[in-house]
Amino acid sequence: MLRSKTDISWRDLCLLCCAWALILLFVFGANRVIGFIALVENTLEDFYSSIMLPYNPQNDDIIIVTITENTLSQFDYRSPVDRSFLKQLTVALSSAQVRAMAFDILFDQKTEPEKDKDFLKALEAAPMPIIIAWAGVEDNLTNAQASFLNAYTKNFIRGYVKLGAGNSDGVIRWIEKGFQNESQTILSFPYSIADAIGVKPLAERRQISFSLGPDSEASPFKKYEAQFVRHLPPEWLAGKIVLVGADLPHSDRHRTPLRYSGGYGSKGMAGVEIHAHALASIVSGNPRSSGSTYVPFIVIIILVSLIIVISSRDLNIFVKLSLFTFVFISMWGIGALLNSQYIPIPPLFSASIGLILSAIIGIYICGRRQRQQKKFISNAFSRYVSAELLKELQRDPEKLKLGGEKREISLIFTDIAGFTGLSEEISPDTLVGILNKYLDGMSEIVLRHGGVIDKYIGDAIMATFNAPNDCAKHPLNAVKCALDLDEFSQSFCDRSELIGMNWGITRIGVHTATAIVGNIGGSVRFDYTSIGDAVNTAARLEGINKLFGTRACVSQAIVESCPGLHFRPIGELVLKGKTEALKIYEPLKNSYTHMVTYEEAYKALESGREESAIEAFTKIINQNRSDVLVQFHINRLKRGEAGVLIKALEK
Repeated sequence: MLRSKTDISWRDLCLLCCAWALILLFVFGANRVIGFIALVENTLEDFYSSIMLPYNPQNDDIIIVTITENTLSQFDYRSPVDRSFLKQLTVALSSAQVRAMAFDILFDQKTEPEKDKDFLKALEAAPMPIIIAWAGVEDNLTNAQASFLNAYTKNFIRGYVKLGAGNSDGVIRWIEKGFQNESQTILSFPYSIADAIGVKPLAERRQISFSLGPDSEASPFKKYEAQFVRHLPPEWLAGKIVLVGADLPHSDRHRTPLRYSGGYGSKGMAGVEIHAHALASIVSGNPRSSGSTYVPFIVIIILVSLIIVISSRDLNIFVKLSLFTFVFISMWGIGALLNSQYIPIPPLFSASIGLILSAIIGIYICGRRQRQQKKFISNAFSRYVSAELLKELQRDPEKLKLGGEKREISLIFTDIAGFTGLSEEISPDTLVGILNKYLDGMSEIVLRHGGVIDKYIGDAIMATFNAPNDCAKHPLNAVKCALDLDEFSQSFCDRSELIGMNWGITRIGVHTATAIVGNIGGSVRFDYTSIGDAVNTAARLEGINKLFGTRACVSQAIVESCPGLHFRPIGELVLKGKTEALKIYEPLKNSYTHMVTYEEAYKALESGREESAIEAFTKIINQNRSDVLVQFHINRLKRGEAGVLIKALEK
């Protein structure tokens, strides 16, 4: 039976259902286990909270009496706050017949005995509930401070004043329930005040419903500086809940969700004012829920399901994009609507990722069948790797990872000297024909040694060993390959001379290091290649042959990995753009006749014995005039250069 393009097999349907479940799990679980996502979600929620809040008249029930810098300037000492002044404040508020009086001040140490005693008497004589801030040794109070605080406030209602951030970003969002240990339970400061005026604490942890005042800069609470309270008309204070606390620029200030408002609350908020917001949330009965509502969950289920359905249909790409855009805009709009109704918003950042994943998975599963992985590998590598390696990749495609990975590889770069000039001397057809023969021979050698031809760059070749297939002896294979390449290229050069063509020598660079290898490019075209400093170093080792007159250069990393082969040191080279020297060597096909003398000369050069070095190098050159590397060292010494450190001015 024929199946239409829109039909989905049971297998695909099961995969879609699994993907749907995993995406929902991610959306609602990522912010609990992934710190970055939690930070973004909190930031988004704070942003919504800041920009969506309406302006409101100032609260009629709660007043904040602030102790400011102006208040403290009238005393001989800043801390503790002068208790004679606090006594006068208490008497004034009592006379005004406030509903409740709450001090967000820790009375954790004694001051002047008479003032301490008089203030305590004023508190005890007050006819309204008195709530006093409390903290313990768990909050960095000393045992002496905690003992004094407990003794001094024992006859009053106490409220735990620690503001719990509840999040790693330090933003105050939650109404804390209080403090509890084996010996005592103390409600939090706002809950203690609410309980004292007959409002029962909520059963579950809730968020603070922060609000704005009449304009962008105004507080939603009337605030009076403490030194002016006794001069206020009593009717301004009568029946109000009064919170007394510090409002200082560099003390007890905290970040809140209003940090993005651009006005009120954007530069931090005094602790006493945060307690006022929490108290207002409790008294008004509309604090934000901690997340017990199912509304966000239902919204995300519908949207994720909708995206999967859209992506699985055979629709025009522009129609799909339009529908995807509509769903995304709807989700963010619903978030704003829920926020304005004090309903928890969905985790928008996680949900956005979830919707994108839903679209990708839906299109992948329902729009295309399984990829032909073996055919992909054959097409990509049949002309660049050996037949044995290709078969191995087909047996185990995981060895060819899509994307990139770090691994140790050996690299070979080759280039023909003077090729640009040669290309101008002969016809294009002749040049291309001879170049193809040259590249065929060079490529065959690379494949025979287990290498992968990364790319051809004109007459140059870049080859990689130990990627994508594992090869424990990749440095050894690379050096043996380089020696065979050198032998072939010399032979090719000699044959070219016989037909009157000035074919240049082939310069070779070999290096071993860690690089990033993998499929790199775009969705339309990509190459399996290597990138990183290792590639640059190998390329520069090839080019530096021009300086020494050599045909092949290898790095010390190669030499250390090939103890059975023959090398002679060239020097310590500071490549252009580098600061550290790289020890480089010339690989040798067989043992070098003058190796002992050369090593003596090099050691003399290395130790600063120039006369001994030039004597030994001269002895070699007298027996072998064609040794260009020895002649290079002699020329350096004659120019007055010393040592083995060489700075490369070119690539």
